[in-house]
Amino acid sequence: MGLSGVRYRVGELLLVWLGVLGLCSLGIWLFNEPFDPANRILPKFYFSDSWEWEPNAALKPRREVWGGFLLGLAGLLTYLGVKRRDGLAWRLGLWGVLGGAIGFPLGQSLQAYHAWNLDLFRSPDWAHLDKVINWWNFMETTFGAVMGTTLGLGLWLNRRRISSAQDGAPPTFSPVIEWLLIIVHCGLLVGTEFFSVKWIDLLYDFGPMLGFIPLVAIAGGRWWPWLVMLPITALPIAGKTLRELVYKQHPMDPVVGWVIYLVLPLAICLATAVVYARRQDKVTEAQQFLRPVLLLTTWLYFGLNYAFFAFPWPWAKWSARTPNAIIYTVCAIGLTWLVVRGGRRRVES
Repeated sequence: MGLSGVRYRVGELLLVWLGVLGLCSLGIWLFNEPFDPANRILPKFYFSDSWEWEPNAALKPRREVWGGFLLGLAGLLTYLGVKRRDGLAWRLGLWGVLGGAIGFPLGQSLQAYHAWNLDLFRSPDWAHLDKVINWWNFMETTFGAVMGTTLGLGLWLNRRRISSAQDGAPPTFSPVIEWLLIIVHCGLLVGTEFFSVKWIDLLYDFGPMLGFIPLVAIAGGRWWPWLVMLPITALPIAGKTLRELVYKQHPMDPVVGWVIYLVLPLAICLATAVVYARRQDKVTEAQQFLRPVLLLTTWLYFGLNYAFFAFPWPWAKWSARTPNAIIYTVCAIGLTWLVVRGGRRRVES
């Protein structure tokens, strides 16, 4: 929606997302009910572990909400394609569905192959490496890589549909309203991530609801696009890293931990957001800020996660995190090379 050049207004997005939330509720009711684990009553279409396959097992079935997401997405894509004629948005939505449909089974097949062929992985050729491979992580990494590749391919095939909105509409919100929404959203985000407050969890633990305020505010605010892209997204990631390394593992002084893992990352992200937000009227091409922002976020999140998993250096004793860390290191270096190479080509041209 952001790349298509179709201008979405604040009121329109407000109503659309309320409709999506309504369809999510309907979809959960239709496909993910009844759900009564205490009496061993589960929905007819249920994909997590159930007593149907393990009748004597002590299971803890988890709530599924895929029916809500499915109906909400179907309604949104229908609106984009039929009502707004947004050719890029609904096509990329379907490419995303395709990426998930291919990526998740492929990633899970790797994990299942390992589980079904344990003798093979106990052989001399595999035994040493198998001890330090987290097959669940490899499933997730494969899923994400295939999903991202498929979505990127879909965007490349539809690249001629990428456009910018012709009418550069001024911000709809006043500064007071915009910053009030920022405070409310960040407060609810911190509350649901780091504190156990029942009404906040009920309100903000549901993905589509979590995106409600940002989606509407991005369309109507001046600061929101930059803040969401940088410090607001970094906030829970940095906070979880701080909690793990300072208050659970206790490897360092709390003051030093707060500075390194929370204050410094958020300060860098906030400063970058402020710089580009102030320059947005002078920036004529997205490439002028997307390249440095991609580099910043890639290495910031890679660094925080590397610290979270106790710095699994390849030359140190290998753990279950080392193989994935090597893969992500190669990917981060590859992204950096592409950004630098693309920037040089642009300057030369």
